[in-house]
Amino acid sequence: MSGVGTRRYMAPEIVNSNCYSEKADCYSWAMVLLEMVLLDKPYPQYSSEQHAEFVCKQGERPVLSHHHGVPLVLQRLLEDAWAQDLRERLTMKEVCRRVKPLLGRTDEELSQIGSTHQLSTGSHHSLWSEDQIKQETSVYFEFPKHFQHLLQD
Repeated sequence: MSGVGTRRYMAPEIVNSNCYSEKADCYSWAMVLLEMVLLDKPYPQYSSEQHAEFVCKQGERPVLSHHHGVPLVLQRLLEDAWAQDLRERLTMKEVCRRVKPLLGRTDEELSQIGSTHQLSTGSHHSLWSEDQIKQETSVYFEFPKHFQHLLQD
C-alpha cells in the first residue's frame, strides 16, 4: 500500500506512517459518512499540517451533537468507527452488524434508541423484542464477492 489518498479521509496511522490494517478503511468510511451527514468535508478548517498534528497525532475528532441533527446512535457509530486507538476502532463487519438493525427506522425511532441506551456497549432499545435483536444483529450485509475481504475479522 502506498499511503496515497486524500488526507482528510485517510486513517491517522497511515498519515503517521505506522503499520495499519483493514481498520484504516473503517476510519475512511466514517469520514465519508460524516460528510454525507453534515454535507461538509471533514476538517475544512485545517491545513494539511494542522490536520496531521491535531487529527492524526493528537486524535482530535469532530464534535457531533443532536443539534447537528445527528441521532445519538449514529454519533456513537461514527465515534467507534474513527477511534484513534485501533483496539477500539470497529471493523467493517462490526459496522454492518450495528447498522443492520437501524435500517428502515424513522428519525424519531433513531433518536429514541440513542437517547435511552448505551448502544456502544451492546444494549438495545425496547422498540425490538429480544428475538428481533438476536435475528437482526446476527446477520450482516451481503457484500458483492469482491468486497467479502472487508468482512473478515
